[in-house]
Amino acid sequence: MVSVWDATPDTAPVVLNQQVTYEFFGYPPDFLERYRREIETVTAADVARVARKYVRKDDLAVLVVGKAADFDKPLATYGPVTKIDITIPPAPGTK
Repeated sequence: MVSVWDATPDTAPVVLNQQVTYEFFGYPPDFLERYRREIETVTAADVARVARKYVRKDDLAVLVVGKAADFDKPLATYGPVTKIDITIPPAPGTK
């Protein structure tokens, strides 16, 4: 079976796989057209409004990997920093 992720878009097997999947899950026949049309109507203001409603800054975390000296300013400029040691230990029996 051809996966929609592994095949060239718009080939017969890919289109057939998509249509069978949509039919199986009860999507309308014009799902792709509707989806694209609806996505194109989303504005930056819509995204900002939804983000204000559902994204809580206090619940977010940012993971930064790299050498502190390589950044243009200290990360603490953006808020509290918790350093985590992610050093990979050597394999057993090696130095």
